[in-house]
Amino acid sequence: MYCSKFSKSRNQGVFGDDAAKTNIPAEVWRYYLLINRPENSDTTFDWQDFQNKNNNGDWVVKRIGFSLFHLRFLFLLLQSC
Repeated sequence: MYCSKFSKSRNQGVFGDDAAKTNIPAEVWRYYLLINRPENSDTTFDWQDFQNKNNNGDWVVKRIGFSLFHLRFLFLLLQSC
């Protein structure tokens, strides 16, 4: 299954019931599928790539949350002046 094209007829890939068995949240799968959606050709799946891209995505989400927290604080501070 590693680095091979998805094929329903050959039972290659991670299908919905397989994904559910991993106990990985659906949001993680959605994010990965969104950033790896095939535009003009088939796509491949690799567990290491899945892990790397989700870890990077987590980093981005944390940075955005951190920034929004500080922007709200700055906004409240400026409002009180």
